[in-house]
Amino acid sequence: MPTNLLSEKGKDGRTVFHIAAVDGKIEIVKAIVEKDEKLVMIKSKSYSGCIPIMVAAEAGNKDVVNYLYPITISQEGNQKEGHNDEREKTKATILTSLIFGDFYRLALDLLKKCPHLLLTKDDFKLTAMEVLAMKHSAFQSSLPTKRIIATLGYSFLNSLLDIHLPENACWRARRDEENSLDASGDSSNDKPMFGPISNYPQLLWLCFRRLLQNALIKFGEKLKPNHPIIIIIIIIIIITLIAYIYTLVVPGCRYIYDEKLKHYGASKLVKEVWRVISQHDDLQSVKDVVVTAMFIATRNGIVEFIEECINNCPQLLMNKGDKYKSQTIFHYAISNRQEKIFGLIHHLGPLKHDLAMMKDASENCMSHLVATEIPIERLNQVPGAALQMQRELLWYKEVGSIMPSAHELFENKDQKTPRVLFTENHK
Repeated sequence: MPTNLLSEKGKDGRTVFHIAAVDGKIEIVKAIVEKDEKLVMIKSKSYSGCIPIMVAAEAGNKDVVNYLYPITISQEGNQKEGHNDEREKTKATILTSLIFGDFYRLALDLLKKCPHLLLTKDDFKLTAMEVLAMKHSAFQSSLPTKRIIATLGYSFLNSLLDIHLPENACWRARRDEENSLDASGDSSNDKPMFGPISNYPQLLWLCFRRLLQNALIKFGEKLKPNHPIIIIIIIIIIITLIAYIYTLVVPGCRYIYDEKLKHYGASKLVKEVWRVISQHDDLQSVKDVVVTAMFIATRNGIVEFIEECINNCPQLLMNKGDKYKSQTIFHYAISNRQEKIFGLIHHLGPLKHDLAMMKDASENCMSHLVATEIPIERLNQVPGAALQMQRELLWYKEVGSIMPSAHELFENKDQKTPRVLFTENHK
């Protein structure tokens, strides 16, 4: 097909390139690019002015996105036409599209090359930081917490699977080493928070694995070469067990591995996001955008997002959201019953007490907020009215534990105490 026909758009505004990118037809995409690499920057009205890599990323077509990414970045850098603001907006849209499609390794690479894109609004008036705060399913904290057999099995397999990345990847997984260096040469140890965050499940798994290894070693030492029949029987049993476990576990292992890889990539990206924010010359000038992203992450229960805020920019925790009834993120976490987010307040030291004394636009303190009605989607996570009431009482007690002893006497704008509100809303 002639090159000029490849750039032609149909009645619906779509090009052959965009159709191939959405459908994941990698061979067609490669053939088009070989004809003319400049076509990677062609836009389609049918896809809201997106270029091929954007529509491929949002469709989740890995092969197409991985192939188009280096070519698109190279062509974007070579472009001389167009206003500079429009070009920056295009790059920002590429970044947000990569995040939407769960391509966190590529998003991290682009963010490291162009840190200013983090707070640049894309074609849909969203920043990469806001989009990342919307992707709650991309983080480990999104895993279910109900102690059922299926969840325990998922967690067990999740702990067994290690992430293996290519040698030339811009980031790699860390196993059990404590002082390993990542690809950039920086220490992989996380910076400490105000207080320790429990990591007992991993420690227990490491202890179990070490005990299992020692038991196998001792068992192997007792076997002698002059017992071939015993060895053959053991080999047959092991092969049979492996084959049986393979038929049960492997189909789910691929999914769990992909999920773990996604969680790892999102975690690395959010660390880089907050590193960029912490090095910003004038944090006040970008406070509104950053705080908005914090509230979005709080509503979605993304613990990792708020943890990195605590590690890098703890001063932002005291900021109130103008669009969120002048609440802090911890007040907002109570309103939305995000217990994992609220639990982080215990690692803030003296800052915890300052936050506990703050009130929102309606003069509500934290005790008032925990006494109000719970969002229906959060309420329905616990079955039965009795269990729901029990959970609400536990919430009320937990929030009260960080409040001053006289918090029951505090009145809000309507001159109601927390206890009165709780009684009215939980009849």
